[in-house]
Amino acid sequence: MREKNSALARCAFIFPGEKIDAAAYDKIFIGSEVCGAFLSSEVFFNELKNYKLSGKKIGIAVPYLTPSREENFFALLSKLESATEIVVNDAGAFELTRRSGHVPVLGRLLARQQTDPAIPSFFDGQPERGVYDYEDYARLKYTKPPETLACHFLASPVFSQEASEIFLSGRGEMTVVMDRLPIGMPERIPEKFNVLLNLENILVSVIPCRSCRDCPKNETVLGKTRAGATIYWRRGLCYYKFSECPGANERPRLPDYVSGTIESI
Repeated sequence: MREKNSALARCAFIFPGEKIDAAAYDKIFIGSEVCGAFLSSEVFFNELKNYKLSGKKIGIAVPYLTPSREENFFALLSKLESATEIVVNDAGAFELTRRSGHVPVLGRLLARQQTDPAIPSFFDGQPERGVYDYEDYARLKYTKPPETLACHFLASPVFSQEASEIFLSGRGEMTVVMDRLPIGMPERIPEKFNVLLNLENILVSVIPCRSCRDCPKNETVLGKTRAGATIYWRRGLCYYKFSECPGANERPRLPDYVSGTIESI
């Protein structure tokens, strides 16, 4: 039986170089779920060092690994002097983190469905929408999913029996990063999983930047959800906000499996 989450850990996810009130948080995760440029950044390593010297608990968030990012990720693992929580967004990064003696946390990209409950609400009423992939335009067509698939949106694939056996092998517990979905959170998840819940930004998709110069460091408006919430794009992430969803202030208490919250990202 899980304990009630009366004292949730407050965590911040920040991009290297961003300034926050560190004293307001129990733990700070530095990095990105999409961008890999920071992996070799001196600013990033200096921040890790400074936060450690101040006694602040820190973790690292890393993007899905590509061949060009692997070398920098290996270098990062070798530079960490003590066991560190690393939010990973693909199975390869999970395994490399585990083997290195650090603590993997399952990131949102790894935990999400291939299809996402936010996408239907974004494209509902817009059967076709232009998509630009930096080379040419394409048309994205939306078809409403069957009810069985819509219900399946609530269940992350990392909670399947097969995935649970892999991720929980030899571990007492595992932490997963998830969003606070306006359509409701799952009533229960496997007992050994704890959730670090993003209270505000709800991931829709990933839009990688062509270069750091083109990166939208401030929120860029992309459109609206069916319910009228604004879709934003910032640092490669496309998202909308829980606070802008109808009835956001009337949601029930968080499920008992939530062990911490993310209040900035």
